[in-house]
Amino acid sequence: SGQLRQSSKNAAEGASMATLIKDGATSIADTLTKMQSVMQQADASLTPQDYQTEYNTLASSLKAAIENTRYTGISLLDKSGWAGDERVSNTGTITLQVGGAQSTFSLRDLSALKDYTSLDLTNPANLGTALGNISKDIGTVTTMSSGYEAIAGSYLSEAKHLEKQSEMLALTALRAQHGVSAGQNPGDPETTVKNILLE
Repeated sequence: SGQLRQSSKNAAEGASMATLIKDGATSIADTLTKMQSVMQQADASLTPQDYQTEYNTLASSLKAAIENTRYTGISLLDKSGWAGDERVSNTGTITLQVGGAQSTFSLRDLSALKDYTSLDLTNPANLGTALGNISKDIGTVTTMSSGYEAIAGSYLSEAKHLEKQSEMLALTALRAQHGVSAGQNPGDPETTVKNILLE
């Protein structure tokens, strides 16, 4: 049951990572949407420089969200943080032992979005290009958020299933220890499965 409990813990960690990525992506999509609005206002204005400060503040938030979305120090959205982290492959995958098999958890690199931080709203050509790209980026990140929400749910379901298996195995061992058959209630001493798992 110890191996099952560890597998359940690993699956729960997968769920936690997926949830953090989902939350990070949701925040990034929201920031990108606000940046898009400021860009559109600047594009329609005779004084686009008036919007640069507001834009730069949002861009700084975007950069921070990408760099600081982490799980136990693992960079979840920025590949520059994968180098030197032995838990993450060069391609952004993490191997989790779940049940009797290995589960590959794939990270997504959003570091390219940090390019928006250097946008000069007074440059019509660059602003036009950025406006052409940002809608697609918002859609990509929003879809990504939904995808990781589903992944989190899958890992969480597996974690609960493995924990249940572990409890059943512990109960079987307890009954065998006290000479109680599966159809009977364990006698004295009265020990619950949870007590065994905590020992």
